[in-house]
Amino acid sequence: MLNANLVLNAGAGDITFANTLNSFNATARTLTLNSTGATTLSGAVGTTFALGALTTNAGGTTAINGGNVTTAGSQTYNDAVTLGALTTFTVTAANSDILLPNAANNINQTITYAVSGAGTIRDISLGNSNAAAVVPTLPASFRNLTLNFSNAAITLPA
Repeated sequence: MLNANLVLNAGAGDITFANTLNSFNATARTLTLNSTGATTLSGAVGTTFALGALTTNAGGTTAINGGNVTTAGSQTYNDAVTLGALTTFTVTAANSDILLPNAANNINQTITYAVSGAGTIRDISLGNSNAAAVVPTLPASFRNLTLNFSNAAITLPA
């Protein structure tokens, strides 16, 4: 549990959260994970008390294995992302972004973008190198969608 805003700088080392990750209480805390190694979120994020924001730096990898990530504000994954489970990215604050822009992402699970309470998604960015990428159903509140796919057949939602 986070009881303060936190920046973890691991250099080339790995960062692993083995369990569910939440803010300590209703005060949403921000989490920045800087590693050119592997960053792993093994459990769900923000299911009891949402994080304020979640950011990873570029240069490494991020594995999201817990299925759900909920923040009050934006989620920015600059690393190459893999998903170990069907994943829902949720924001609860207005004008938030959900950004997974790295074209080296290997997204082979279903993604859902969601809003809760007063949440609105301003920008969605999704990169993917998977051979058969599906763009998820998008909430009505988003403003901009940026897709960056390589070696992928894109299927757009109806």
